[in-house]
Amino acid sequence: MADQKIYVGNGKKISTKFGDAFKISLSKKDINTILAFMKSNALEWCNLEMMERKEPDKYGKTHWIAIDTWKPEPKNEGNYQKQDERQAMTETQEPTDDLPF
Repeated sequence: MADQKIYVGNGKKISTKFGDAFKISLSKKDINTILAFMKSNALEWCNLEMMERKEPDKYGKTHWIAIDTWKPEPKNEGNYQKQDERQAMTETQEPTDDLPF
């Protein structure tokens, strides 16, 4: 699913007296697409990617927006086991009286 792009809007880089800013355009259809993605994946929020276009489109839009569909890999039990072993090792070590004061 991470290599599938779901395009949901456009952006335009503008200059202001405070520096560069972006105007973002999302249609009702774009918002419904985001909501459907969130519902189908049981998400409370959604990350979006905004990337610069090679050339502005005929409306002057300089960026495109897509839903970030990346999902983390399932956690490997082995990684947690190592961390748990390290934590158990430090918990079982006897305290030393080698304090510098």
